[in-house]
Amino acid sequence: MRLHFDRSGSMFGTKTSKNETQISSEVRCISITHKNLENFPYQIPENNHLHRLDLSYNRMKSLPLNLTQLYTLFLAYNDFHEFPESLIDSISTYTSLDSLDISHNELKSFPVNIEKVTCLKKLDVSNNNIEYISYLKTSANTVDLLNNKLEVVPRIPKELTSLFVDRNRIATFDKSFKFLHKLSLGYNKLENIIPTISLISLEFLILPHNLIKEMPNLKECTPKLKYFDASWNKLTKFPNFPKTIETIFLSNNRITELPSLVDFEYLAQFDISHNNVVSVPKLPSAIINANFYDNFIENFEDSIVPSLRIINLCSNKLKSVPSLHENKIPFLVINFNCLQNFHFNFVYNFLTKLDLSNNELETIPNEIFSISYLYNLNLSSNRITKFDIYDFTNSKLAYLNLSNNKICTLPPNLPQNLEYLYVSNCGLSNFPENFEKNNSEIYYLDISENEISNIPLFPYLTTFKGSSNKFSRFPKFSEGIRFVDLSFNQIKQFPSINYQKLTFLDLSHNLLTTFISPQTIHHLYLSYNPLASIKTYHLDHLDISGCPCDRIKIDNVKQFITSDSKMMSNSSPTVLCHYFGDLHSILQHKYRDAFFSFQQIHGYYVFCILNAHDYQTLSQKSLYVMLNKLHARKNISSDYLKDLCDTVISDIDSIVSNPTTMLALGFLREKSMIIAYFGGFAITVLNAKGEIMREYGREIRKDDGLSNLTRQGEKIIFKINRGTTIRQISSKNDEKWMVIAPTFVLDTISTKTYVDVVSSSNNACEIARRLRNHVIASSYKDSFSICVLGFE
Repeated sequence: MRLHFDRSGSMFGTKTSKNETQISSEVRCISITHKNLENFPYQIPENNHLHRLDLSYNRMKSLPLNLTQLYTLFLAYNDFHEFPESLIDSISTYTSLDSLDISHNELKSFPVNIEKVTCLKKLDVSNNNIEYISYLKTSANTVDLLNNKLEVVPRIPKELTSLFVDRNRIATFDKSFKFLHKLSLGYNKLENIIPTISLISLEFLILPHNLIKEMPNLKECTPKLKYFDASWNKLTKFPNFPKTIETIFLSNNRITELPSLVDFEYLAQFDISHNNVVSVPKLPSAIINANFYDNFIENFEDSIVPSLRIINLCSNKLKSVPSLHENKIPFLVINFNCLQNFHFNFVYNFLTKLDLSNNELETIPNEIFSISYLYNLNLSSNRITKFDIYDFTNSKLAYLNLSNNKICTLPPNLPQNLEYLYVSNCGLSNFPENFEKNNSEIYYLDISENEISNIPLFPYLTTFKGSSNKFSRFPKFSEGIRFVDLSFNQIKQFPSINYQKLTFLDLSHNLLTTFISPQTIHHLYLSYNPLASIKTYHLDHLDISGCPCDRIKIDNVKQFITSDSKMMSNSSPTVLCHYFGDLHSILQHKYRDAFFSFQQIHGYYVFCILNAHDYQTLSQKSLYVMLNKLHARKNISSDYLKDLCDTVISDIDSIVSNPTTMLALGFLREKSMIIAYFGGFAITVLNAKGEIMREYGREIRKDDGLSNLTRQGEKIIFKINRGTTIRQISSKNDEKWMVIAPTFVLDTISTKTYVDVVSSSNNACEIARRLRNHVIASSYKDSFSICVLGFE
């Protein structure tokens, strides 16, 4: 049985006593939070079975005695500056207490006499203000001191097996702990680890986000080490590990060379991404997951890896595919390399997905079609210009991407089971004869950025992307069509055919003068058409930016985009002004709470990013209010921007307390930018080559709450700046691009990546899209915004 007392004092649960102040002996869990209690307000019978007691967010000065079956006690957020001795005396009578949480208080010292609680196994003292501990006097075997102000690691008793001292101010580690099994020192200022330390029982060593340049001989000082994480440091040499090692994380360092790895017979997880490695030796046979992303790898030694399931080889200098014998890899992603051929001698027989995009392939390797289970093949952005007559013979492909290859004509023998076909920017002008009969199963087709003026009728087509072609008439589709993008064409009229399943239609940048929307449409994009009249029905989203809309009446639209922020639908909560091109589809499908504005106000080009995660309607209304205030204001100053940002955030916080809210507002004119940002945003300024010239906001992490998870599944706190920062940035020398994004996003983008992306694109939307794809591939996050601005 559980009892929960809400903020109003109401109690949910069953009581068997007639006395309202006594709790039933059958109750197992009690939660009384946010009540400002100093004393426990209810009687607990002696024969109680209470296992869990949560008294967080109070001001407790006394506790009931003899809760002999209590396992877990929460006293977080009780505004303790010193832990009361009276509480220690009560807690010491809890003879079964396993876990005590006194985190998020104002403790300046470690609780005195906490060792009286002799049965304690886990003690959480994280998120306090403790500056110094000489000796941890406690019987607990796990102590969490995360996010305090410690400058040295305390001495510990032999009973302690796990110690977490992340997010403190530790610069040197010089202790030897004979019995410690797990030590976590991430997010400190650690530069020096004394070579003579002895951690003979240690199995887990966690050191990410420090300043370490060199590790001691781990083979000698940690002979039982199984798990090691020193990602985001300054290591130049690969550490000397014992043979017991099972997991190694060394991403984002400066390592150039790898030693022999075959002797690590237990090594299963290996991450050396974002380093400067040129050559990879033979892999150990036990390896399961290997990440070599973003290095300079040219050579990869043949290996026998029967356990290998995942490998990341993206963004390297490979000219051939490594031979990894006996592997059972289902997905091989080897894009952004220098592959000129593809020979693998049938060692990838279990592949179902193969990504060879962004390489230098000139022909399609025949070996690909010998892979029995392959159904997904990405050959986009290569140098393929023609096909062999035997290409795709007997292939079972369901997904094929040939985009950004100058093939000029479609392959003659595409697989009959093909369902997804991507051929954007391929120089196509038409479809081969009877193409739709031989490929009747296609239901997703992307032919954007070609010179096509008509398409055949595909019976099962549901999604069609034909942007930037030469369509002058709206093509005929099957009844099952749901999504159509025909933007940037020359279509003058929309037919009266009513497609019953069509919900998304993009006809922006065409020649439409009138439009009557089918009743099934939810998302409609008509920007930059010479529209004189429009009729719509209960849309979720309407974009008519750049249209002469003075005489257009808009009703029943949930989200409305126009180039005039003074215009608003009677039933629409938001006006968004001119989105950032390609980013808009990401806006809708990836982070619905991020809104972009780009228009002229008082001679400035204005952009805005507002993230109030999971509160979309709130973000919409706040953005609309902000835009109207900007239009009404005659003079824009730094002080006004700061006040405006503070007001918007205050309005959001007054409705919902959301520590992840972020806002960036900028004004650009004549290569000069005024930007105000709130929350975890950071700025990187690049030159025309993609080289980093300046960075702002990266220091936010030092102020250090965003909640995040480590690779071990442990919760950490990532604090962000809760005040508005104003910066005035003028373009210097050949500075060309400004990248604005959350700090954790910019942390994953290396200098090499910036150069690779910027050097091959001169379009802000394309740069933003490619940077975003890079972050998703390297960090597995997809709920974030990236904004790229050109100073010109």
